[in-house]
Amino acid sequence: MRIEIISIGKELVAGRARDTNGSYIAEKLFGAGIRVGRITLVDECVGDITSLIREAMQRGTHVLISSGGLGPTPGDVTFTAVAEAAGVGLVSDPAALRLVTERYDDLLKKGRVPIPHLPPGRVKMATVPSGAELLQNPVGIAPGIKMRAGVTTIYCLPGEPAELKGLFEETVYPEVLLLFGGGAVVVDRIKSQLKDESVIYRLGKMVEKRFPFIYVKIRPGKGDKIAVEFIASEEGRGEPLQMDRAVRYFQELEVERKERRNG
Repeated sequence: MRIEIISIGKELVAGRARDTNGSYIAEKLFGAGIRVGRITLVDECVGDITSLIREAMQRGTHVLISSGGLGPTPGDVTFTAVAEAAGVGLVSDPAALRLVTERYDDLLKKGRVPIPHLPPGRVKMATVPSGAELLQNPVGIAPGIKMRAGVTTIYCLPGEPAELKGLFEETVYPEVLLLFGGGAVVVDRIKSQLKDESVIYRLGKMVEKRFPFIYVKIRPGKGDKIAVEFIASEEGRGEPLQMDRAVRYFQELEVERKERRNG
C-alpha cells in the first residue's frame, strides 16, 4: 500500500519556511512502520494542486494527506483542487458551517479571536467538496475533510502546525494505522565489517532489491565501526523470517567483498 503527502504553501516553495508538517507526519508514520512514498511541496495554485492529486490517484496511492490551504483567504484553494481532481462540485455544507461557527464562538469566549461575529471570509471554510466527510479541528476553526476518490482516500488538514497535529493525532493517524496494519517498527542493527560507507551503501541496496519489504540505513558508529540498521516496512512485519534472512544476506555480501579485496 502507498501513502503520499502534499504540503501546500507559498512560503514553502519560496524557501522561507521548512516543511515541518510533512516531516512530522512522515516521522510519525515511520514510527509505526509505515513508509511515506513521496512528499511534494506546491504553491497555492488550484491547477498545480489538482494535477498533483490526479497524479497520485493514477499511481494508485491509497492514502494522500495534504496540509495547508483550508483558511478563509483567496489563496486557500485546497478544497477546490480536491473537488476538481475528484470530479465533483463544491457545496456549502450546513454541518461544516455549524462546526466553523461553534469553534469561532468558543475561541471568541477564550479571547483568541477579536471580532464578535463570524467574518464572511470564514464562511468559505464551510464550502467543501461534495461527498466529503468533515473532520473536526480540535484546536482551530477550519475543519479538515476526508474524501474518497477512486482507490485513494484524501485527507486535507490545516497548515498551522498545532492544528494539523491535533487533527492528525485525533483522527487521521488512528485510521491510517487500521488501514495499513501499523504497529511497532521491527529493527535489527549490526556493526559492519567494512569501513567504506559507499560500499556498505551498495550492499544495502542489494539487500533491499532481494527483500523489498526491508529498508537498510547506515549510521555512523563509535570509532571506525559503522552501524547498519535493517527496518521492516508494514508489509515486512508479517514475515519475521525476512529480517533474519536479510541480515544474513548482507553479512554474506560483506564476507564476499572482504575475500575479493584480500584475494
